[in-house]
Amino acid sequence: DNFWDVRPALDPEDTMGALASRAQLHNSKGFALMQLEPPRTAQARREFVRAVTYWPEYPEALLNIGRELIKRKRWDVAVRTLNTALKWQPGSYYLQEAVSEARKGLEESLEIWEDDDDNYEL
Repeated sequence: DNFWDVRPALDPEDTMGALASRAQLHNSKGFALMQLEPPRTAQARREFVRAVTYWPEYPEALLNIGRELIKRKRWDVAVRTLNTALKWQPGSYYLQEAVSEARKGLEESLEIWEDDDDNYEL
């Protein structure tokens, strides 16, 4: 479910509603930091991580973390993070695209390692 579709049903006095609202706030802040020129990647990363501390299954925050990991070529961690998000939102086109990109990057990096190993055989 999209957060904004569910938002009206969340009672701000309800603990889960409050946690979800805090998570959404931090995720939005991180997203805004990534849109600045130049992007404030380290600050954004901290905001995305704060978002998932409030709501560990928050797909949008996990997607943003995954995208940031892809930019840093941290393929293995990106795949794990995005797969977690995909469990909670399996129909998301954006998550499926990001997982595909991360898997492709991981496969290519493993091929480079294998090629390097072949060059160093005795």
